Amino acid sequence: MINMDFLTKQIDLTHKKNISVPQRTVAEEIFGMDRHFSSRIGRVVDALQQAGYEPYAQLISYVNTGDDTYITRRGGAREIARTIDPGILREYLRCMDMNRS
Repeated sequence: MINMDFLTKQIDLTHKKNISVPQRTVAEEIFGMDRHFSSRIGRVVDALQQAGYEPYAQLISYVNTGDDTYITRRGGAREIARTIDPGILREYLRCMDMNRS
């Protein structure tokens, strides 16, 4: 199972002196206004795992080629993946890769 804990890890933005900045999660910082991203990517990742695929490899192939057949139809994952902005998905995968090391 892929560890997605980094999505909810708090970023301390209060290190700047005399600036009051609320703490934000990594997901809020990276994925901005797309509040449904975490739910959608979680559903896609779960569907890929249930279908017996390695989600990271499938998502990387999907992003690199644009070929949605890398995403299973199980649970509507392919349709969900199509609703995710490719740039946001690339950034998510970059973060995912950093956490895999």
